[in-house]
Amino acid sequence: MRFFYLGKKWVGLILHTLSKSPLFFRELERSIPPMSARILSKRLKELMEEGLIQRKVHMGNPIRVTYMLTDKGIDLIPLLLPSLNGPQDGRTQN
Repeated sequence: MRFFYLGKKWVGLILHTLSKSPLFFRELERSIPPMSARILSKRLKELMEEGLIQRKVHMGNPIRVTYMLTDKGIDLIPLLLPSLNGPQDGRTQN
């Protein structure tokens, strides 16, 4: 696996958000408000290519898509948590 994607903006937050539960695209988009739908779609595609997330298409009207972590993505969550929670040694971040 290439860890290049983990340094890209929004990737850690997307993975962390999906670690709570699978989400439809619109739910994921609403949970990360400042990110545009275009960037979210691009990051989701990159994460799927890396095998960190998978998508499930729900047929109907409208067609809905659910995104969820794969086992590979779940294994990365403990590595992401320190960076998402900020400094852990009592110092404040400036």
